[in-house]
Amino acid sequence: MQIFLGGLVAGSHAGLLYNTWPTMDGALIPPHAELFAVTPWIENFVDNTTLVQLNHRLVAYLIVLAALAHAVDAWLSGAAGGVRGRAAGVAALAVAQMGLGIVTLLLAVPLWAGLAHQVLAMGVLMMATVHARLSLGARAPARAQGETPFGFEGLAGGRL
Repeated sequence: MQIFLGGLVAGSHAGLLYNTWPTMDGALIPPHAELFAVTPWIENFVDNTTLVQLNHRLVAYLIVLAALAHAVDAWLSGAAGGVRGRAAGVAALAVAQMGLGIVTLLLAVPLWAGLAHQVLAMGVLMMATVHARLSLGARAPARAQGETPFGFEGLAGGRL
């Protein structure tokens, strides 16, 4: 979802507006009249550069908070070392991505920073995907030899 929102920011050039942080030109949240200036109101979510940028910022804050909370939980719950390390890695990448996004915004989106921000977004997604896959795989029940997930034993001789 955040990569999609970033695409809206890039495509609408919303990163060229409100080049301040943590506020948007002095306001934590711009006035309602600016956020919903387009009619019909639903189009603001894709066509209004103010709302597009605010949504990208808010979702970034939620992602970083969730990644940090997950890393702390993994550490405090005594999860296996690999889980703790991967959770910390996801959190570190999310914080780095947010920092790079802020720098990109403050510099008024130079090409190198915008591209680096997009590439690091893919790195965060890959790390989170690998972490989720390995963490879920560690909790999966042991299967009998030849048994496949979801009961597809009859397909391809028990192999998917």
